[in-house]
Amino acid sequence: MTTGDDIDTRSSPLGPESVTQDGAARTSAASFGPAPARIGRYHVLERLGADGMGVVFAAYDPELDRKVAVKLLRPDRNSGDSQVRLLREAQALARLSHPNVVQVHDAGALDERVFLAMEFIRGVDLRAWLGTARRGEAEVMRVFLAAGRGLAAAHAQGVVHRDFKPENVLVGDDGRVCVADFGLARVEVGSASMGGRGTALALLLTDSGALLGTPAYMAPEQHLGRPSDARSDQFSFCVALWEALFGQRPFAGDTASETAAAVVAGELRSPPADRRLSRHVLEALRRGLQVDPGARFPTVDALLAALARDPARSRRRWLLVPVFAGMMFGTAYFARDDAAEACSGAARELAGVWDADRRAAVTAALAGAADPELPARVLAGLDGRAAAWVTARREACLDHHAGRRSPTLYDAHARCLDRRRQELNRAVDLLVTDHASVDAARLVARLPAVGACTDAGIAEAEAARPDDPLLARAAAALADELSAARTHHHGGDEVAAERMTATVVAKARRLELRPLLAEALLLRGHVLAAVDQLDDAREAMREAVVHALATRRDALAAEALAVQLFLDGQLDARAKALAAAPMARALAERLVAPAAALARLDNNLGTLAFHAGELDEARAYFERATAELARVEDPDRIELANYQANLALSTRDPAAKHDGFTRAIAVLSGALGMDHLETLHLRLRHGLHEADLTQGAAILAAVCPRLRALYPEVHSSCASCFQRLGLTEAELGRDEAALAAFRAVPGCLGAPGNHMQAEHFAVLGARSGAAIAWIEARPAEALALADDALARAEPHQAMWWVALEVAELQVLRGRALVALGRTTDARVTLERAATLIAELSRGHTDALLPVWAERVRSLQAAIAG
Repeated sequence: MTTGDDIDTRSSPLGPESVTQDGAARTSAASFGPAPARIGRYHVLERLGADGMGVVFAAYDPELDRKVAVKLLRPDRNSGDSQVRLLREAQALARLSHPNVVQVHDAGALDERVFLAMEFIRGVDLRAWLGTARRGEAEVMRVFLAAGRGLAAAHAQGVVHRDFKPENVLVGDDGRVCVADFGLARVEVGSASMGGRGTALALLLTDSGALLGTPAYMAPEQHLGRPSDARSDQFSFCVALWEALFGQRPFAGDTASETAAAVVAGELRSPPADRRLSRHVLEALRRGLQVDPGARFPTVDALLAALARDPARSRRRWLLVPVFAGMMFGTAYFARDDAAEACSGAARELAGVWDADRRAAVTAALAGAADPELPARVLAGLDGRAAAWVTARREACLDHHAGRRSPTLYDAHARCLDRRRQELNRAVDLLVTDHASVDAARLVARLPAVGACTDAGIAEAEAARPDDPLLARAAAALADELSAARTHHHGGDEVAAERMTATVVAKARRLELRPLLAEALLLRGHVLAAVDQLDDAREAMREAVVHALATRRDALAAEALAVQLFLDGQLDARAKALAAAPMARALAERLVAPAAALARLDNNLGTLAFHAGELDEARAYFERATAELARVEDPDRIELANYQANLALSTRDPAAKHDGFTRAIAVLSGALGMDHLETLHLRLRHGLHEADLTQGAAILAAVCPRLRALYPEVHSSCASCFQRLGLTEAELGRDEAALAAFRAVPGCLGAPGNHMQAEHFAVLGARSGAAIAWIEARPAEALALADDALARAEPHQAMWWVALEVAELQVLRGRALVALGRTTDARVTLERAATLIAELSRGHTDALLPVWAERVRSLQAAIAG
């Protein structure tokens, strides 16, 4: 008998990228011929298994000294279609950086057979894991929620899996859960993450109406040959979870066609009588398995929020005393129903905060946004926050009714959740009333996490209030003002946030409300740092630490001290910062959930080491920071992207650097969009450090015009981007493209706002003018302009980014002097350039440094005689 999951409508089933160690495979590995000794740079260690598309080997990567898994396309599958599919898999995974997604490191070809290299995970697939032991509901839910987070991360990048099933989820021996096998994935049309039309990920593999996937897990729209999207993955996820919990799939059928008919007709089975399941899980599954995609959850994040409660919290309590069994059963049953009824109104509490009318208002406010993907991104973010809030409120209520939380703790949790609801309300208000001046994507991405309210320590600290009723009322009003200031800060309105935090600090100080004063000072420090008032920001953080420690706000104190250390380093007090680092680490380590605090501290210490030119030390800190943040269940994606970018910046290996920047950009663009200013700045940094100059030029050529078109007020970003594009094109020998870039620099520069900006603009103008004069064979003019720029820049070259500009100008000056026959002056200039470049190269990985070093050596050799 053939079951529904034995058939793939195009080929044999696509298994996971067999990065498991058990060696199981559904296609005979022996049929692929002898194992090659090497695949690209990878030394083959052993054959792990095979699937319908290829064979997978364990291999060693000598460049990065690590074990990897390499998937090599089958010889008989080496058609253009199969190559596209494997490249599709590589591109899909390369976009993602998430602990619950298998990470792809590289892709290439061996004798025209495509391969991809990925991280090596020791473990089994989810099908095998489920079959090795009887799994309880809580254990199954833990694994599926982790897999769901990986799927949601893919959707955040616009990537739809299209073949989610147990075989495509890996469970590592260390407990880590990863979604794998994106061989059928594609980018959703219109996704901000979508690459160019020529990328494999953007290609259709089949004619219109053809089916791809595994029938038993496919959504109705896939069976009907209609377009699939993230809600199709949600359907497949729910099929797999139903099967794991009930031991059978939700739609009956002994053949693929019978299963398809049941799925399309929506003939959902009744749960087996011998399997009991938490009501909220069953309700969520039924919604996720609706035939109409619009009737399912709006996102996988919303589905996960509905599933996330611990099933043990609502499970019926069976009492085994025979005499009273009937009476006690009835009591427990009705008590459970009463609690469920009493706790069923959480969604109604969001009326007027986030409901259909408010959603429509935000939709209307964001209509016509410069980024066409912004409305969908913002709405999805708000939907997710609202769903998480409803789930958390209901959980707290049920726990309270069941006696699992004391009245005091329940009150603290409730007040913490009230604050989160108010913050959501303020964000929506700001989007509706002042969307033109607010950074909508950042505002939503930075909404405080609802999950923090389930932490007893955080909830009690946030909800703490004075015993005096009048003072308590004043504290509540002040907390509201502080929340409003935070909303403006998250939305990028630092002028309003600075004014509001100053008011709250003054009031809290006058009323001697130390917990609120600590919180207000922390926020004020962040605001002041954002507007480059670093001395004042450091003082605010220092005082915040004192008040936070005095009032037992340990998490707040840990954050303030970590930021204070960063600011000390920025203000040339690195020794002072390092002296305080052990205390900061001890404070972070004593938190109940220390991962986020430790990640912040290590990232900031890494930044200090990087600015001091200690690249290896910085990289060690950044590696720890990214690893620590990966342990946080719902990390701040903006912070995650920044930490990953810092790690990439401090990495010397070109391939690892490229991979790191690619992952960071994928995470940040998922939160903010590809055309958000922060994402464009990160893409610009990638262009500056991309070792392949041709690729670096392509990155810059895509970014510079977007900066000019979307953010004309950010003068130096646009000008610096075009200047660097010109330098890169010139080194590639493409003079016309270089001239076009250099000539765009003055057009980016508006009227300077102050003396320092005027000096900066003058240096930029002189640098571009000198480069143009050199390309156009006017060395005397190039020399004069380079000298003018150097006179302005050299006094500030203690800052490494200015030192890079000085190095650029010294190289150009040396070339001009050689061309003018001024050999003696040229020797002096080139020696200075060589010394500066060598010094910079010890602590930085800018892609042009080795190019300039070679240029200087060539010029020195030319005039040596």
